[in-house]
Amino acid sequence: MRPLATLSVLLLSSCLVSTLPVSRPIDRRLVLGEPGEPQVILEADWRIDGERYCVSRAPVDLITEAGTIRFHEADLCATQHPPALEGDARVPLPAIGVLAGLVAGETPRGRLSLARGRELGALALGQERLPAEPSHFYLAVDYASSPVVALASASLSMAAASPRLIIDPTGPVLYFAGDLAGILPSPIAGAAFGLSPAGALPYTTAQPLYDGTASEVRRLSGHLLVQGTFALGDLPVTITGRVVVDLDGDDDGVSVLGGDAHDVALAGDANLRVAVAVGSFRVDMPLAQASFLRAAEGTLFFAGAAPATLFAGTSFASFEPRADLAVRGVFRSPTDFALLVRGDGRLLGLPFHEAQVELGSATVKLRGRLEVAPVGEIEVAGGVTADGSWALAGRAADLRYAGLPITDVQVAITPRGPSVSGTTTFLGRPFRLSGGIGPGGALALTGTLAISTTSRIQLGLDARGARAWFEGRVCASGVCLDVPATELDAQGNLCQSFPVIGRRCVKVI
Repeated sequence: MRPLATLSVLLLSSCLVSTLPVSRPIDRRLVLGEPGEPQVILEADWRIDGERYCVSRAPVDLITEAGTIRFHEADLCATQHPPALEGDARVPLPAIGVLAGLVAGETPRGRLSLARGRELGALALGQERLPAEPSHFYLAVDYASSPVVALASASLSMAAASPRLIIDPTGPVLYFAGDLAGILPSPIAGAAFGLSPAGALPYTTAQPLYDGTASEVRRLSGHLLVQGTFALGDLPVTITGRVVVDLDGDDDGVSVLGGDAHDVALAGDANLRVAVAVGSFRVDMPLAQASFLRAAEGTLFFAGAAPATLFAGTSFASFEPRADLAVRGVFRSPTDFALLVRGDGRLLGLPFHEAQVELGSATVKLRGRLEVAPVGEIEVAGGVTADGSWALAGRAADLRYAGLPITDVQVAITPRGPSVSGTTTFLGRPFRLSGGIGPGGALALTGTLAISTTSRIQLGLDARGARAWFEGRVCASGVCLDVPATELDAQGNLCQSFPVIGRRCVKVI
């Protein structure tokens, strides 16, 4: 071949090589996000379309530590810089963790998008908003129609006008809005949910919970996050707020979805409404920011704050708390419960400290420290009777009043007011006194002493001092007369003008 022809062939070959496409391998695993930060890992048979990685009508797997979430019949494109994902696919609940082998039902196609939590601010799910972690990626699936998914014996219906599933691949946790039945003691409608198939939703009660013996902070690691308002089975309790649910409360490896019907524990910090009746005494109490825990066997523990108006409209309305009341309690059933209400305030105008109302399934008990001048501060206890009335009583220290010593001092308080009783000695005779408390804390006490079958002496004590009256039969100089109530002098003498015998002083005590 001539040199010129050879050169032409070489040049032509070089041009052909430079214009032919060069194939390079594409990694099936596509990573969105920077190393050391939350990432999204997608696996598929990608094709390159400029700066994008795309698939058409093919499966795409979202890789998580708990397992794979598969997108079926996906038409998706993704970019790495900046991280983005868009397109549509069929996205069912993943059959991993507690959902393994339990998920059934077709899902409609949904439109996918990707955003970080700091861009979202909150996860919009129906009428609810759940907080988003700023650094996490969230995959949103907006469905064309509402899917209904069977979870073994339970069911999930995304009843929102615009059904949406949000996936946090880090957990993974699935967030959605809808109705849920067959998991908790009663169906939940119109709420927002977070579902962690691996049971990795952590929760710690904000307040210590009382179990009848001691109080302690409780912890729970759950599968389900619920935000909304729902009743708690047959208990007279309604919850509004966020709740974490453990679907395997006894940790035996079989969840409520797997057939363990009572294997549910839940806890949260929410607003509770508790309505109870003990005889004729009825209380409907809203508890703000309450901490609660329902154990797997069904016992509910809770602690919160009730408004100071809690007892308004009840027979105990005369107790006026000066601030919100602390409430803690335990419910085992509608007929087996105990509520403890505590606070400071005034009872019938008297200072009432560390007041405690204990409502049990059969009784209402009352106690506290009552300030009764001049008796002082005393411990009182009592209860509410069957007709709704109440009474408290306590013992005070010995005191001296109106110049006389008073021992065995007892104080009682009812809706009619406070009363005081005690024992004193007057002119060598013991008197049991009782009475009330006047303005400014002054005592007004009276007592009667029978000195014969026909005569008696009445003693009265008030702020002015002690006074005694005699009433009955008196005999002098062989003459006996019936005398109406007449005041005695300080020596126990009855001095007056008697018929027949004239004025005489007769000692009657």
